[in-house]
Amino acid sequence: MGNWILLGLAFAVSCYLFYVIVHPERF
Repeated sequence: MGNWILLGLAFAVSCYLFYVIVHPERF
């Protein structure tokens, strides 16, 4: 069960970093 939580966090962080790279003008 803990592995699914880690996978979810890794996926969320990856999406956030991708968003920051695609939209750098917002930061």
